Amino acid sequence: MAIHGDKLEDLTVEKFKNFLVDSPFQEDTTFNFKGKPMYSGLYHQKYYVDGKLIAIGVLDILPSCVSSVYFLYDPHYSSLSLGTFSAFKEIATTLELYKENPSIHHYYLGKQNLTIGYYIHSCPKMRYKAQYKPSQLLCPLKFEWVKADIAIPLLENDKRSVLTYKENNVLVSKSITEFPKPQITPQVMKSVKLLSNRKIVPLDGFVSKKEFIMNLKQFIELLGPDFLETMLIVAPE
Repeated sequence: MAIHGDKLEDLTVEKFKNFLVDSPFQEDTTFNFKGKPMYSGLYHQKYYVDGKLIAIGVLDILPSCVSSVYFLYDPHYSSLSLGTFSAFKEIATTLELYKENPSIHHYYLGKQNLTIGYYIHSCPKMRYKAQYKPSQLLCPLKFEWVKADIAIPLLENDKRSVLTYKENNVLVSKSITEFPKPQITPQVMKSVKLLSNRKIVPLDGFVSKKEFIMNLKQFIELLGPDFLETMLIVAPE
């Protein structure tokens, strides 16, 4: 409540379970951790001080990566910078997993790259990610990596700025909304691959779900149709 301003009546055990406990992953892939077999899926990494639980890191441990899903903490301990500490702890955990399972390499890629996922400059709770250096941000127009020290001033000027636009050979801030949107043709929509009941299915069976189709088109406009070849989108229930 202290962080997001949630109302007490909106916080239920069921919502917590749906968000941070229940997992869609099937426990059919095993890996080793400290010599013991474990299943892929969702895990909670807990942090204690003098026996008191003060924070929980939520991780998806998958066959090829460790995905840092969420982190929640007791705001009374905010001075400890627990989010930063948890990031280092997750890197250490991934290193341990990597030693026994070389295919698991999220956070630890090629022994040199750190991946910290989404960065939304206008979201104060994500600003901490820019503190990790050296780091890069992906341009939403050309999908080229740009050094954070160069990209962040552009985002300060316009939170929707592309990161590779130049005028007179100088990088300038220009909103992605000023560029033409890609054409979402029927052929593009046919290339969408959906995951339903652990099977890849075409979009045809979901055209009646108008809200889903509308959101999907907006997603494709933002990301670009070229990326659909490498993506598998979870179908609505």
